[in-house]
Amino acid sequence: MFRVMESTIIAAPPAQVFAVAADPHEQLEWDPGTLKSVEALTPGPLRQGARYRGNFKGFGVMEYDFAEYVPGARFAHHTVMKMGTIRHIFTFEAVPGGTRLRQEGQVSPNLLGRLLRPVMARMLRRRFQVIGAELGQYLAAPAEAPQPRAAAH
Repeated sequence: MFRVMESTIIAAPPAQVFAVAADPHEQLEWDPGTLKSVEALTPGPLRQGARYRGNFKGFGVMEYDFAEYVPGARFAHHTVMKMGTIRHIFTFEAVPGGTRLRQEGQVSPNLLGRLLRPVMARMLRRRFQVIGAELGQYLAAPAEAPQPRAAAH
């Protein structure tokens, strides 16, 4: 197993960052370049054990589950990929100016993953940096004001 870790500060409170980061349907909004589609495979609200199927650019269709889910503080995805299994852990900590988002990838590579470990580690580190940047930009963007409706004649 190997680990990849990244951290970033996002100028929003932890509960807000958590809510946006954890919700797979919200991810369609802040991560449109990577997540093409997502569907819930289990009924009910987002929680530990909830399962989803997503279509990810560069990775294809993958199923994942919420191995951990502590609202406002921490969640983790678990998925099986072509190169092994990964546990992607997100933690949220209040800091001056907002939230420290920490991401950790715990990778258990198969044979292909062991051969490609250096490439996988770089790809994960870059992906974690992009996630942090995208979340920060999405949460910093002003909410779109509703457009005035044309007067009916």
